[in-house]
Amino acid sequence: MKHFRPFQHRSEVTFLPPCLQEWVPADHVVHFIADVLDRLDLTPIMAVYDNPHGNPPYHPKVMVGILLYAYARGVRSSRQIERMCYEDIPMRVLAGNVQPDHWTIANFRRRHLEALGELFVQTVRLAQEVGLVRLGHVALDGTKVKANASKHSAMSYGYMKQERERLRAEILRELQAGVAVDEQEEHQVVRRCGEELPSQLVRRAQRLAAIDQAMAKLRAEAAEAAPTDVPSRGRGGEPPSAVGGGTAEGRVPPPPEVPGPGPAAPTAGRPPEGSAGGVRAADPEAGPERRERQDGAQAQARQPVSVEPPDRAQYNFTDPDSRIMLTSSKAFEQCYNAQIAVDAEHQIILAAELTNQAADAPHLMGLVDQAIQNSGGLPAEVSADAGYFHAGRVEELSARGIDVFIPPGKVPHRVWREESAPPDSPPPADASVKDRMRWKLRTSHGRARYRLRQQTVEPVFGQIKWSRGLRQLLLRGLAAARASWRFECAVHNMLKIHRAGVRLA
Repeated sequence: MKHFRPFQHRSEVTFLPPCLQEWVPADHVVHFIADVLDRLDLTPIMAVYDNPHGNPPYHPKVMVGILLYAYARGVRSSRQIERMCYEDIPMRVLAGNVQPDHWTIANFRRRHLEALGELFVQTVRLAQEVGLVRLGHVALDGTKVKANASKHSAMSYGYMKQERERLRAEILRELQAGVAVDEQEEHQVVRRCGEELPSQLVRRAQRLAAIDQAMAKLRAEAAEAAPTDVPSRGRGGEPPSAVGGGTAEGRVPPPPEVPGPGPAAPTAGRPPEGSAGGVRAADPEAGPERRERQDGAQAQARQPVSVEPPDRAQYNFTDPDSRIMLTSSKAFEQCYNAQIAVDAEHQIILAAELTNQAADAPHLMGLVDQAIQNSGGLPAEVSADAGYFHAGRVEELSARGIDVFIPPGKVPHRVWREESAPPDSPPPADASVKDRMRWKLRTSHGRARYRLRQQTVEPVFGQIKWSRGLRQLLLRGLAAARASWRFECAVHNMLKIHRAGVRLA
């Protein structure tokens, strides 16, 4: 039997380079990331490993560099990042030829997520240090980013009430049927031990408990949002001590038990009857009508003031912090609202925020204040779309010396591409803020400055969501989603500094 011998061909002998960095071009982003890692302050991350009893399996600076390069390439899955550590040559060069597994990468990211998000502020200051932040024109905008949850796992408060009653009725019927079966098997020898819940009721009981928890959270949110200046129904117009039915922590207290004989204990958070700030005790020497009024006031004060959320209030059982929002594709999805403020000179993100508020207007002042705090300077101009307009906030920004360009109504992009004659005369002195802003944006200067917004902030969203593929957030919860978004913005600023050709000293 002949042995098979594979075909052998001659090949030139190739020697490995003496330095692994020679495998990567000199202008590659991994070299820039390595330089940035030496400039970043990683003290919050390094302090966690300040333990004399052992060392981390991989250096935290290496793990941060792995995440920065992976996010710059649009890779966010820990398993795909692990694969890059084996198959991607620039990643092996940056990581020093170490290959942490996906579990280590995921745990490191989850453990230091807040510190990774705060690297965004350092990238803003680094960009300002190399001269890429001018603060001449700052544009604001927001985009809806899908949460790691499905809108089909959300339920409204009104439907929760119906579902709770249905589940209670089903559980009651099953329990009654079980009692009837137990009575029939009373004289049988084989019987079950214990008082475990039947298997067919376990799922219903779990779902009922989840709905009760969701309703309690919605009531707590409604109590926190309730106004604190609700007029009192007692004497003298004094407000009750527990306005809105919630406690100081925003939780809705449970309904009071039926009092037995004897004096009832004072309610938590409310002064005892007869004390200062509470309802005065009935005067035994007062007339019958006055005592009746006093007794009625005391009964009303003892009744808890409950705040019932609207039936349309939504709760998502997968990610309770996310909300159903209308996206740019005119579809309702479970999303977060990602906000940024971008410097027009080199598209450096100066402020980044992520909330579960669908409206853009409440984020205007917060973004401007964050941009001022991160950059240490006051922007000369601020532009945003019509969703951010608010007369009071526009006047407040103008009082600070900022030239504001925010249209009071929605303006299609094609309108700003068309040429039109400037207004003949300025608005009257007593014109409203909206009228003055309309006149300002009709001028050639106003049209040119507002048109600058389209080429400043909107391309940044395109680079993050489409070029680097951020279609959906991986982590759940508002805090984790916010830190993830800020880390994405930090990676964006790092890439902008690299593409500007700036050399770090």
